[in-house]
Amino acid sequence: MKNHYHSVSKQISIIFITLCMFLIQSVLHAQIQEGNFDFDGRNRKYMVFLPENYTDTSNLPLVIYLHSYGWTAYQDKDYSKLYEVADTAGFIITYPSGIPNWNSGISYNYRFPTPDVDDVGFINALIDTLDEHYSIDLNKVYACGYFNGGFMTYKLACQLSNRIAAIASVSGVLSVSTADSCNATHPMPVLHFHGTTDYYVPYDGTTGWLSVDQTIQHWVTFNNCKNKNSSTLPDLDKQLYG
Repeated sequence: MKNHYHSVSKQISIIFITLCMFLIQSVLHAQIQEGNFDFDGRNRKYMVFLPENYTDTSNLPLVIYLHSYGWTAYQDKDYSKLYEVADTAGFIITYPSGIPNWNSGISYNYRFPTPDVDDVGFINALIDTLDEHYSIDLNKVYACGYFNGGFMTYKLACQLSNRIAAIASVSGVLSVSTADSCNATHPMPVLHFHGTTDYYVPYDGTTGWLSVDQTIQHWVTFNNCKNKNSSTLPDLDKQLYG
């Protein structure tokens, strides 16, 4: 009788865990909406994640997350899990899709061709479209992205600064073409993450791309930064790096 009880208890636990996972995925799915519109003769797609505290009068910040080279918005959404932060911090996220990669200036390196499309114009139109359908604070629109998405955030900072308040780039730098034509209209807060041994986007730069130091210096100069502070962060991943 005791063994039978444990067996039934185990089955109930499995059913309960499965049900919880299903409910979590159902809630997440309910918070994600998909949309599309025509721009420059192409149908452009995007997803929107609404935090749990969203209402029609929320007037929440908007974060534009730009996917990596060779990835999709769906893949990067699940990889970054930024929506978990959006739920606790209270902001809207949009995940637009490139065709299939962002025209970010990255293609000046022959290894990474991109389509000749107006992605800056698309993001500008996307902000207007989202503003029509959701309650967004247009003074708090931010862009972030990984690899080519990071390159694209820098291009938006240079060419769409009238809509973008600040950016964050992970493993993306300024391309030479973007830097040469940069015309940002206000001081641009920048958060940059980069691995010193990054294989695809070398820390010291490569053909058509600035180095990380050159990228940072561009914004230090543009933003007229005078003071320098540095902090050493603890290594929290001992298992991977020893």
